[in-house]
Formats: sequence, structure tokens, C-alpha cells
Amino acid sequence: MNTAQALPPQNRGSRRLWSNILLYAVVVLLAAAANFFEPDYMAQVPIRIGISAYDSAFAAPILERYSDLIMEKGGGDIIWRYFGEDEDPAGCDFYLMTSIQARDAVDSGMMKISLAGSATDARSHSFGVVIARGGTRLKDLNGGKFIFTSRYSASGFLSPLSALIDQGVDTGPESEDIFFTGCRSCDEKVVYGVLFGRYSAGGISLDRFRKIESLGGFDSGELSVLLTGPSVQEIFLVASAGIERWKEKGFLDRLPSITEGAPPSLKNDLVSIGIAGFIPADENSLEFLDKYFDRTAAGSIHHFP
Repeated sequence: MNTAQALPPQNRGSRRLWSNILLYAVVVLLAAAANFFEPDYMAQVPIRIGISAYDSAFAAPILERYSDLIMEKGGGDIIWRYFGEDEDPAGCDFYLMTSIQARDAVDSGMMKISLAGSATDARSHSFGVVIARGGTRLKDLNGGKFIFTSRYSASGFLSPLSALIDQGVDTGPESEDIFFTGCRSCDEKVVYGVLFGRYSAGGISLDRFRKIESLGGFDSGELSVLLTGPSVQEIFLVASAGIERWKEKGFLDRLPSITEGAPPSLKNDLVSIGIAGFIPADENSLEFLDKYFDRTAAGSIHHFP
């Protein structure tokens, strides 16, 4: 006789219940053991970070000093790897990307959002502006030529272009008159391209424009801000989808406080590349792109000078 069939229904149900409880307990114990036996996070653990948001000539000196601080404070031994603007990033634990680059990487399933870079100590978002020569009116821009910092920059392209379109400015048939500087940190090319009359207007982040202005890059009244675009998130730190959990958690737990405690000189340099600090972020942090990206960038994002 089958023993299970011989048991009364209430006993069979009790037996299944205890079997499920035992199975659940085993799963919990295995998970706890996995956490317990994870490797310790050491100050010397190698962390490979791919750089897609910046050109090495512009950012390398700053990031080298930053890596020294991270190592000193127990955040890991940072190894930077720079990727070209059209190069697919791979082989790293984390990546510093613009929001436009990050969305493509996250959508592909290869990476996941970890942290967002704060633009300044006071705010996490950036603003793009449309600049033109002094005395220029909006109607003067119709049919003109426009230059933007980078096709991958939310503040240097997406935000100012959105402002132009919202104001009904004609940016040219099929955006044939939209150009880019050719590098990710060439804000001066936007400023001087407009100043010398090669372009009718330019798109640049407000922070970078004010920085060039403060350094005496042009005389008062020579250039003006015609439009301010919507606020956007510019820089993200994303993690490889295959990163070990202990390494991901250990690094992300340490990096924000290390960055916040950077000495003033390094802090100023980090702010110049849009990293005053880091704040928690997830895929919802990229939602602003859905509002502006497809509507404003179609047909123009692949055009180069």
C-alpha cells in the first residue's frame, strides 16, 4: 500500500507544509552563507572604470588625482580605460557615461545604473543654454547653422536643442545645419564658433559657458544666452551587469563619501567635469530622456561638421 495515500488528507497537507518550510529554510541558509563567505573588500582591490563621457586629454589629469584619493581612502585601486566616442565600452567593472550613453547601455542589458553625478553641490541636474552673438534675436536664427558640444551630451545638445524646437526655431531641413565640435570636451569650439560668426547659435551647458566667461574668454556683451533648456542629468556611473556583488556594493558604498570629502582643489576640478558628488540613481533617473530625446534628436544626432 502507498504510505502517502494511506495518510489522512490533513496529515498529507501537514507533511507538505513542513517540507516547504524545510526547503525555504535551506534556501535562506544558503543565501546567508553566500553573504558570509563573500570576499572582504580591500583598499587594494582593482576596480576598472571605463570612461566614455570624457576625452582623456581633458579628464586624465583630474581623474588620476581622483584615483589617488580613492585608493588612499580605501575605495580600491582604480584603473581607468578611455573609450572613443563611437567605441563600444567593455571589459570594465564600472563606466562613467553621459545619460544618453547610459540609456543605450542599460537598454542593451549590458549595464545597470548605479549612481548619478551631481553637477554642483547645490543641485544634481544641469541646464543647457543657447548662446548667440550680442543683439541676436530668436527670429534671426531661422535657417541658420547651429553647433553643439557633443551628440552624446544632454546639457550640451539635448537640452538646448529642445529649447530651440520649443520656441519654434527652424533648425534647417532635416537638421542638415546642426553640427558638433568633434570631441566631448570642446566647449570652447562652441563659444568661438558662435563668436566669430561661423554659426548662428550654439548649444552648451550653462556651467561650462559661465566658466569660460569667468576666465575672460570673451568680452562683456559679445555673447548672450538666448534660451535656457530643461534641466537634465548629465553624468552617470553604471556597473557592468556581470560585476561581482561584493565588489559592486563595496565600491558604491565608499565612493560617495570619498568624493564628498575631496580636498578643495580636487573638488573644484571634479566640478569642472560635472562631478561635485554622487547620489543614488536607478533606471527611473533616465526618464527625462524619454521626454526630450526622440522628439528633438531624430535626424540630427548623426550629423557632423
